[in-house]
Amino acid sequence: MLSACEMELDIPVKISELLSAETQNVTGTIAVEVSACASYEDSRIPSESLTEVRTKIKGIIPSAEYVQCYTKEMNSYAEFNIKINVKHDVETASDGISLLSDGTGALGIHIPNDVTEQIKQALYGSSDVSISFSITNDTDKQAKYVVGASYLNNQPFPLGNTFILLPNHSLDIRLSDVAKDYILQGNNFIILIPDNDDEQQASESSEQAE
Repeated sequence: MLSACEMELDIPVKISELLSAETQNVTGTIAVEVSACASYEDSRIPSESLTEVRTKIKGIIPSAEYVQCYTKEMNSYAEFNIKINVKHDVETASDGISLLSDGTGALGIHIPNDVTEQIKQALYGSSDVSISFSITNDTDKQAKYVVGASYLNNQPFPLGNTFILLPNHSLDIRLSDVAKDYILQGNNFIILIPDNDDEQQASESSEQAE
């Protein structure tokens, strides 16, 4: 088991990627806490903790590419980039972490059972795992969503409430502990559901007028 005590998964995604009918590729970031970046005996040599984490993460997620080791608020972290596909169904999802969308702008996440088991074995028993998303509206229309229990820009957001993301704006979503634990049990989790009630009502009114 890794000697780490925290792991953070952050995935940036654009609304246009969730609306596309084609498979999209995004790059996520994993940061794993380590005891130190460098050896106490020789700062030119990576620490044993860093070396162990690099080996473990590469074994769990083959696409992981080590980026750097850094210190933040007196804690050290090993940072990795990972390849993530935006898929339309679980059957075509990759062996690693995948985002799920049906082309309407919905957002879900799929982590294969073998990956979640390895994460739990290596980290979860004694670690704090967080999963977050950076959502950017790169379209020319506002996006209205129903969101699962999460933190939006570090503020708690009740289950089932809606929010509007304006064009050229971004929003950070961090999943609640319940959602995170559910995902790490090997379950798919829907994070964002488009709320198109206004458009549907407008369409129905238009049809009635005709």
